[in-house]
Amino acid sequence: MLLALVALSCAASTGCGARSGLFPSPPADAELSADSRSPGTCTRNDQCPRLKGRPFGFCYLGAACRAPGRCWSPVFTCHFEDPPACGCDGNTYQGWCRAGEEGISIAYFGRCGSRRCFELHLAYLSAVEDAKKCCPSCGGSQCTRRVASTLGCPCEVAVDASNSEALARVSSAAAQAAAEGCQFDKTCGEIAGRPAVDGGGLLPYTCPSQPPPGRCSGTGSSGSCE
Repeated sequence: MLLALVALSCAASTGCGARSGLFPSPPADAELSADSRSPGTCTRNDQCPRLKGRPFGFCYLGAACRAPGRCWSPVFTCHFEDPPACGCDGNTYQGWCRAGEEGISIAYFGRCGSRRCFELHLAYLSAVEDAKKCCPSCGGSQCTRRVASTLGCPCEVAVDASNSEALARVSSAAAQAAAEGCQFDKTCGEIAGRPAVDGGGLLPYTCPSQPPPGRCSGTGSSGSCE
């Protein structure tokens, strides 16, 4: 049960961190309730079992609000006013739990900003996800470059330098957001465990002064830098 998300306002001297990219990943199969393991993956809420006390299901989208997501049936109990979170619908909610009650996945923590800034941030996050793609079975040096995990938090994530097209989109989205004067909350942390259940919450921490080398995680030719 999510009681509160703990926000971290990051000073320039300490930075901030988001090991999950500042948005939760879809729950693993082991975390899904029995009634939501089939169909498992989804693209819309109406493809999932209804949440208790709600007329809709919850298709919990992945990073950068990408489908497919996972059907998930958590029990939401929102007790406190949580730090703002930007939903995948472009609206700001008072925390992950409040958005989840409405069947809305989170794009990133902090306020959405204008529609244009939200779209640019989402484009940035999507490009970062593409830049993280790697080949676990290929060997060689991968995941050697680092970029800011989000436009609101300066902690860096590892990406594969060979993903030049995706990296060009990363730079373009960041430059356009700066040109538009977009300002994003520097609210940083990671989702711990399962959000909204079993004590999951937003855990603040500072950027490591010496980030560990990136590694390609996955199977075969499909993987992601971590």
